[in-house]
Amino acid sequence: MNRLTAIFLPIAAATSLQAAELGNILTPLASLPANTGAASLPVAAPEQAPPPVVTSMGDFTLGDTQILDALQRELTASLALRGELKLSFVEPWNPIEIKNGKDWSLVVDGIPKSGISQNFPIRFSVMAGGKKVGVWQFQVKAKLIEPVWVSTRRLERGESINSAVAALQDLDVLNTNKELLKADEKLDYFEVAQAVPANQVLSRSDITPRHIVRRGKVVDVVVNEGGINISMKAMALADGGVGETIIVRNIDSKKDFQAQVVGSNTVQVKF
Repeated sequence: MNRLTAIFLPIAAATSLQAAELGNILTPLASLPANTGAASLPVAAPEQAPPPVVTSMGDFTLGDTQILDALQRELTASLALRGELKLSFVEPWNPIEIKNGKDWSLVVDGIPKSGISQNFPIRFSVMAGGKKVGVWQFQVKAKLIEPVWVSTRRLERGESINSAVAALQDLDVLNTNKELLKADEKLDYFEVAQAVPANQVLSRSDITPRHIVRRGKVVDVVVNEGGINISMKAMALADGGVGETIIVRNIDSKKDFQAQVVGSNTVQVKF
């Protein structure tokens, strides 16, 4: 299952903003102190290492339920899966007894490079008391249940998308070759690219960025460079949707430069 990120539409070639030109573009704001009071961009929280998978304590028999639960937990953590992973063995699992060990754990030794799919092989080891109990390779069936957006009525091309015309449903996202719209998508940033029938799962091909920046309008420009966060005003020289790069003009210096649309009438300069 491929996971694509935000859509970037091609635009006309333009003069790239070089770090050396920052002084010209930000004129007369270049002399502002580091703490200008302007809004800072949000910073993503650092990723945390997944916890070790320890499934139980004591001497007991390992059945398929315990093994599948451990596989689901380890794959979810190691692959950073957002949905609920459900696995089942294609062939029966023969229960094993674990003795002389205070705890046991499962380690995934190998999955396909392409990742998980509806049917894939997996190799794993079971450890107990600091020793390896054994190594197994099984074919498993998988489902990954996630909330995705589904149209609640027929949608026409150019129509705005919002929660009034789409609803979240829990579906198996492994059962598709399209990139689906997930629960955290901001639907109001998009419009319908082609007619969509009612009760259809919405995919990237069904939508296009809605122009939230308009040509000739004044926009807020956010610049983040070397720990300095500055905001300024500029004029948009093109329409743009979220994630698109457009040309804007500094109102004071009349310099043109590229910026990425990040919100309604808001663009960001990156170095």
